[in-house]
Amino acid sequence: MIRQISTAFAAAFALSVAALPPGVAVDESGAMTLGGLSAAVNVYDRDWRVSIQGKSSIVPEPSYPVPSAKVYELKGTLKVPNSDGFTIQQWVKEAGPDTATYSMTMKNKEGIRCQAVAYSIALPAHLFDGKTIVVNGRERKVENFREPAYHVKDLEITNGDRRIALKGDFTVVIQDNRKFSVPNFSLRLLFAPPSGLVKETKLEFSVSVTPLAVTPLVLEDASAAKVTGSEMAQLLRRHGTNGGDFTVGSVKFRLGDAKKKSGALLRLGAGETAVLPLGGAKASGLYLLQNAAGPGAAPAVTAVYADGSVQKFDLAPGREFGTEKPLRRLPNGALATSDNTTFDGFYFSYFALRPGSLKELKLENGGTDGWLLAAATLAEGVTRPESVESIYYVDAGEEWAPMEAVKPVVAGSILDFSGMLDAPAGKYGWITTDEAGHFTAEKAAGKRFRFYGPNLCFSALCLDKPTAEKLADELARLGYTSVRFHHYDDALSDRKGGDSTELLPEKLDRLDYLFYCMKERGIYITLDLYCSRRFRDGELPEAPVRDGYAMKQLLPVYAPARENWKKFVRNLLTHRNPYTGLTWGGDPALFAVSLSNENITFGNWSGKAKQLYLDGYRAYLEERGLATKENLESRGGLFYRYLADLNVEMIRDLSGFVRDELGYKGLITEINFQQNAAISEIRDSLAFVDNHNYWDHPNSLPGHAWSFPFLHNQTSALRTASWAARMLMPSRIFGKPFTVTEINFVYPNRHRAESGPILGAYAALQDWDGLYRFAWAHNDTGVRHEEPINRFDIAEDSLSQIAERVTNLLFMRGDVKPAASGVGWPYGESTFREMNALGDSNFPVDFGMLGFYCRIGSLRENRGFPGVKLIKTPKEFMKELSPAELQAVREPVKTSETGEIVYDTAKGTLRIVSPRSESLSFFDGSLSGNVLQIANGTPTFQVVTASGMDGRPLRESGRILLFHQSDVTSRHIRYSSESMNAVEHWGKREALIRRASADVTLKLAPGRHTVRAVGLDGVPKGEVPAEYTADGLKFRIDTAKFGGTMVYLIETAD
Repeated sequence: MIRQISTAFAAAFALSVAALPPGVAVDESGAMTLGGLSAAVNVYDRDWRVSIQGKSSIVPEPSYPVPSAKVYELKGTLKVPNSDGFTIQQWVKEAGPDTATYSMTMKNKEGIRCQAVAYSIALPAHLFDGKTIVVNGRERKVENFREPAYHVKDLEITNGDRRIALKGDFTVVIQDNRKFSVPNFSLRLLFAPPSGLVKETKLEFSVSVTPLAVTPLVLEDASAAKVTGSEMAQLLRRHGTNGGDFTVGSVKFRLGDAKKKSGALLRLGAGETAVLPLGGAKASGLYLLQNAAGPGAAPAVTAVYADGSVQKFDLAPGREFGTEKPLRRLPNGALATSDNTTFDGFYFSYFALRPGSLKELKLENGGTDGWLLAAATLAEGVTRPESVESIYYVDAGEEWAPMEAVKPVVAGSILDFSGMLDAPAGKYGWITTDEAGHFTAEKAAGKRFRFYGPNLCFSALCLDKPTAEKLADELARLGYTSVRFHHYDDALSDRKGGDSTELLPEKLDRLDYLFYCMKERGIYITLDLYCSRRFRDGELPEAPVRDGYAMKQLLPVYAPARENWKKFVRNLLTHRNPYTGLTWGGDPALFAVSLSNENITFGNWSGKAKQLYLDGYRAYLEERGLATKENLESRGGLFYRYLADLNVEMIRDLSGFVRDELGYKGLITEINFQQNAAISEIRDSLAFVDNHNYWDHPNSLPGHAWSFPFLHNQTSALRTASWAARMLMPSRIFGKPFTVTEINFVYPNRHRAESGPILGAYAALQDWDGLYRFAWAHNDTGVRHEEPINRFDIAEDSLSQIAERVTNLLFMRGDVKPAASGVGWPYGESTFREMNALGDSNFPVDFGMLGFYCRIGSLRENRGFPGVKLIKTPKEFMKELSPAELQAVREPVKTSETGEIVYDTAKGTLRIVSPRSESLSFFDGSLSGNVLQIANGTPTFQVVTASGMDGRPLRESGRILLFHQSDVTSRHIRYSSESMNAVEHWGKREALIRRASADVTLKLAPGRHTVRAVGLDGVPKGEVPAEYTADGLKFRIDTAKFGGTMVYLIETAD
């Protein structure tokens, strides 16, 4: 049991740590903060699984840690899987007013085989991408180190306005973690020894955190050229800032304040000058925020020293300032501010000063166009413009070409996939499950149902009738067979009223009609009975938590919340839809419901309703005669067994209400996120399993949730072992249908075209039962295509819509075969019996890798299922795998059991070859299938997919649909830098496509072949030159041609 720290001790601990030098902090686990950067020991075992120093991994010895005014000491154990861990002794001691020493010794008598033992400092990617650190006096760019830096004696990191200096004798490496969907770099100080069979290893260094000397200059002191008041505020806003305190890298500026209309900026017209007194200040660098009104400006800044000497800096167009819109980074100008409409902005420029006391700055403009100086700062240290972020707008040019806008697909065209639907939805009665664990229907025994569709959220569900009809047509022609109504519940009730369970007739009528439109076209509905409905004033006044999504925390433990939930659900499911003539709960088109969205006791118990959970735990233990002090304090297997039982009880109560009291005959599920063996125990009580996952889900800065900037890793999933799909695979339970009602490779990830083949191929190989893209749209303007591409929504994202068609062909049409064999991970009582923490029930990474070869999932221990091998000894499961299964886990090239999928995780290539479809994903311009071959491609990521559309195999098909994908974005989308990791504005509703081209060969029989480029509406827009040779039909595809092209139709005349 992990030792608990008393409240008094914790208070003393916090006070003593505060006495360490400023900028150095240590928590009770020994993890540290250095100048605002998180730092902790990381141990990578032989399989590269990481154990990170933290509260869940450190077991301190009694009476440790021992903090005092100037010293922190920790003794204990750092847990490492499949071993008894390292015993550790850590010291952090004050060595001066701004310096501390660090020492860590780690031991294991038998030794633990490790890939690396390191002290890891996390460098947030949005702050450090493209920047430099100083290693032994030399600047080095923050990026993956090809070779470690050995014998580092001095290491300097600048974070904001603080310099972090580490001294010692250690080895340094940097790892870019964005390819693992972690938005940071790890700067690792290696222990000695750092790897191998580690029995004892040690690291020592000193660290100091000091503020940089920065002196923002007061432009109001200038002798002339001052602009103040409303005019100053207008100029600042026109250049994309409200002014005030402003930081670029480690340099602080003080601009005029546009809101308060205080302060000043300087505007120098042709021939004008001004003097800014400096009063003997000293600095190593002068930093300016400035720009010119036109290329004819000729500004100069002269530093006048107290000894009468001068140092003149001439500013030049294209070097320090620029006027070509949108503005771009310059050699001595990082774009620090910019208006997203005018594209006026200020450049951050640096000028090295020589030593000496400064008397004044002389400013002059000898050109014909005006020059603006928004701010100036003197500072120690060097922050070069090339090392800081520079605002970046995407625009047409060498990399990007104009792309046609999304438009409705013409009925009957090659892109009209509505023939895959079987209208109306519900015609075969209620959807049920069969013995094989798949969806079928009560009036169509033996008919397999798979569901494929998008999510509609918020006002995207509240549409007028013409818009609802157009949307239903649009989704049907994409081949969607289902749609998830999401985040509908809060909007259905009057937010000004006192009862959130009462439904607004007007909004309900709009939702009724949308339901009807979907049903008529053969599109089934699913939804969560609780998504985001918030309590109104006066509702549940005694509840321990009422804000936000309080219902999730309360449902398992608070009876009034359940009654509130039931009242809303009764009002919804017993409501009669005037357009269908049926109640919602009586309509088979509503084939499934989840009781609530992304809700589990494992996460809820520690929230504001925590005491209700702990009271329930005490009662649970007392009822079983287990209420010992140790068990009451435990947060291990017994505690999570209680939480699992609590979750199952809630599911049974709410499901019983929906089925028995309301008469709903559809399928019911719950817990539609996360995965581990303990969660599988809860899911065992459900009709089917549902889960969610994302690739490159947006992150936000602390305190700025769901607001700009949105942070993305921009990494290809194919280069991270397809994490988003792989993590889902073990959570399926053999014998139950499996759906994923939220999945997305999120815009603006530049590789998201890979979502089509990854999801299509592996959902088919795993034999899943449903996929739902999150989302089509979050509002009605998105449904009407009135917005630029943004975040999760694909209504305007033509690239993702093409990916959806690829998934449709591979998965829904069944072009990729399911694997015949399966391997099941056990869950049950042993799962909880062997748990010390929730993480102990996680599925091993290697087990997930097995999903690239055969079907994998969960299966109750001691239960069998046809075609599935149940793992008997989870801790040594690799010994139970066949040679072919082991190869799939260990080797970088992973070939599916069916032979149709070949995935090279090292190269990031995916080759899918089936009789009717072939899909190739690649980076280096070439890859071959059996019929489809790609060569001489531009060196950018591309996905090319060819599918026969006339019922014949691809090689024999006379009507082939070929998709060619690179990347699509909105014009003038704004990023904080060229790395495109932080989105600051979504740009215009004008699409651009990344330029990509390649030679295509289709190994077809001789014939009269024609190749035509096809628009997004499915209508041909131009013929592509092609020739037939002994190798097959050859032609070149180019995304920039015909106004932007991703679709081709190859037809052969009879």
